[in-house]
Amino acid sequence: MLAGYTALDLTDLKGQLAGKLLADLGMRVIKAEPPGGDPVRYTGPFKDGVPHPEGSLRFAFLNGGKESLVVSGEDELARLAARVDVVLESGTPGALGVARLRAASPGLVVVSVTGFGQTGPRADYLAPDIVALAMGGLMFISGEPTAPPVRAPETQAYYYGSVVAALGAVAALRRRELTGRGDHVDVSIQEALASQEHLIREFAFDGITVRREGSQHKHVAPGRIFPCIDGHVFLFVSSIHWQRFLDLWEEHPPELEGEEWLVPAFRRANAALVNEAVERFTGRFAKLELSELLQARGIPCLPIYAPSEFLADPHVRERGFFGRLEHPYLGSYLCPQLPATVNGERPAARPPPLLGSSRGEPAAHLPTGGGSAALPLEGVRVVSLTTGIAGPNAARLLANLGADVIKIESRAGGLDAFRFFGPDLDASSRFLETNIDVRSLTLNLKEPAGVELLMELVARSDVVVENFRPDVLPRLGLGYEQLKAVRPDLILARMPGLGSSGPRSLYGSWGPTLTAFSGFTYLWNHPGQPEPVGSQGVYPDYLAGVLVPLLVTAALLARARSGEGALLDLAQVEAAAYLLGTTYLATTVNGNEPQPVGNGCGQAALHGCYPCRGEDRWCVVVCAGEPQWQRLCAETGIAPETPERDAEVARWSATQEAYEAMERLQSVGVACGVVQSGADLASDPHLAARGFVQAAHHPRLGEVRMAGLPLRFAEAQTRPYGSSPLLGEHNEEIVCGLLGHDAGELAAWREAKVVY
Repeated sequence: MLAGYTALDLTDLKGQLAGKLLADLGMRVIKAEPPGGDPVRYTGPFKDGVPHPEGSLRFAFLNGGKESLVVSGEDELARLAARVDVVLESGTPGALGVARLRAASPGLVVVSVTGFGQTGPRADYLAPDIVALAMGGLMFISGEPTAPPVRAPETQAYYYGSVVAALGAVAALRRRELTGRGDHVDVSIQEALASQEHLIREFAFDGITVRREGSQHKHVAPGRIFPCIDGHVFLFVSSIHWQRFLDLWEEHPPELEGEEWLVPAFRRANAALVNEAVERFTGRFAKLELSELLQARGIPCLPIYAPSEFLADPHVRERGFFGRLEHPYLGSYLCPQLPATVNGERPAARPPPLLGSSRGEPAAHLPTGGGSAALPLEGVRVVSLTTGIAGPNAARLLANLGADVIKIESRAGGLDAFRFFGPDLDASSRFLETNIDVRSLTLNLKEPAGVELLMELVARSDVVVENFRPDVLPRLGLGYEQLKAVRPDLILARMPGLGSSGPRSLYGSWGPTLTAFSGFTYLWNHPGQPEPVGSQGVYPDYLAGVLVPLLVTAALLARARSGEGALLDLAQVEAAAYLLGTTYLATTVNGNEPQPVGNGCGQAALHGCYPCRGEDRWCVVVCAGEPQWQRLCAETGIAPETPERDAEVARWSATQEAYEAMERLQSVGVACGVVQSGADLASDPHLAARGFVQAAHHPRLGEVRMAGLPLRFAEAQTRPYGSSPLLGEHNEEIVCGLLGHDAGELAAWREAKVVY
């Protein structure tokens, strides 16, 4: 979809996944390397454990599909930058000289990926992955409650920031096609992470500080990890599943049959009793046996897979998520491919480049637009058939970037689940946050007239986004071919949990079950834990919520050249597994079964999470090498020769207030960050200085403060926060205004519960 565009990749580990995503989507990406090679080439794990510049599995995953060009100086970099469409960089803020590059090439898009952004009081703070993860809030809700917070496997803070950066790149390119002007996109990894999990809004508006509760879901019971004969499953029994679950579980305790147990809040308040009984039930089965038994009755349950088990699962194999690659040094191996198909075909993964193996000089795709569009997706209309987190987040991001997003719901069935998290359907702060700045149209799709009205809307739209089970829309007569019949160049983005094909495609899934299935839950733990815990967040939902806007915007760029639409099918579980790419290469190249490593990192002189003064207060500290360790010791008074580095740092940090520890160590060049909660994020002075926390104004809820958009453009604008829609708020302006029907027709459809 991005063929014809060229990017120059100057990133270190912080941003390299952005270039890989763009390459997987067809862009030519040239990795600029110093004469000795990118330092990531010397970062493990390595093939057979032997360091070699062509044997780094981390480099191999993050740079698959790119070219390698050895660049010797700034003048050559400037010359190359003038010949490409996009420059990706992750250096110290201000070091690249972005203004100079853009002055020489006004159509150039520069994307900067840094820990804390280009501006603000902490812009120059050292931000290795664990520091960004801690400061972004995600680490605070991850891990066993009685242990220190635990970081995610691999370098997820860097990865997630890179996904946001790739979206920023294509959004800026789309605006460039309209205006002829490039842009500078500022991506703060901290902000990217802080936009997940409602942490800021839950504290700032609801007064709730979300804390670690292990794998227990905040609202659902049973909704956590349960033991089986051969491992564990994640079981998620919501209100619609509870009676089905009891019917299957014939020997369930009779006291669970009262009407009060049908109420989710009552079951969650009595989770300890429920969980104890359910454990006795799940412990009788093998994990895959139990998952298949429950899924046959529509109850979401998936096994917690180790990486090798995910690789071997028949559903994963049939969908062709892993592609076989050949490499002169690595040999033949399987690699995760793009977690989406385009028009039924999956863009094939490509091997990483040998050092200096570029195909020659780059050439930019010259922009032709000369308009004055302020918003990247100005003029785009999106029909949103979404509920929950992943789909609405994708639609909301498209709206934030300028699209007119129309959300379809109905009182006759099909309301967004988040509308029920308030005193009534129009007063949910959770719904507000995931649906801000979209319009609401209530259509009863069980009625033929409702389907006809939807088809009229699709005919006037560019994109449809949906996250239902794969069989739902086709059963309503709203499959891709039917939609294309009324809008031939339509872009349809589907995002079911396990994809739209394969033997498990109709399985019910929620974010935690997908995290379990993908390998994440298995790896997101301290080493040696008796049972997995992982994170209580729903990482796949937020990841898919960024990847789908990236795919849609890439498809819009392709459509502008070819006139053709696209069918995009993203599997949320594959999106998660894609971000474990280095782990899966270690499994397929070396035959290893990677294990949880917790907060450690064998390549650093110090790398961990340490207690601070106060309840559940922590900081993370990283000394990349011995010079940083010596500086830490000079600042703290720790003896440099101590063999118990972690223990000594923990003893020191326990006497420190978390922010004081961070300021002291950062001031002497040692990476340190506070493991921030939602309360911390809501009052973070750096986020405040950057204006990240934004206020929405809702007619029922009043002012609601929440996370802002984790993308900043030097020239393009994004839509300022307004509100989420009341149910059916825009029925008249859409049915009568956009679709051209008269008031009498609308009244009749309301009476017949078609517009309802």
